[in-house]
Amino acid sequence: MHRGTTPFLTIKLKGIEATEMTSIFLTFKQKDYMVEKTLSNIQIDETDAHIIYVELTQDETLGFQDGYVHVQLRAITHSEARVASKVVTIPINHILKGGRI
Repeated sequence: MHRGTTPFLTIKLKGIEATEMTSIFLTFKQKDYMVEKTLSNIQIDETDAHIIYVELTQDETLGFQDGYVHVQLRAITHSEARVASKVVTIPINHILKGGRI
């Protein structure tokens, strides 16, 4: 992911379908900066409920610094179970000129 862009991310869920979830919290965290997307910001793939999509805004990605951002999905299922994914790391790539475009 590059800072200052509007990436449309594809996330593949393992062991659970997004349609089994009543609430989703997708957290991106780098040091003290955090972006959280909820079910209202997340799209579920119409043909494969193991795939979700989320888009970050330009301002959200400008808040990241070069390096890595940690990502975790937490959710509540229809049966009221609370689940969490492993934390994954996504590289944040360098841009030559910062700011909005």
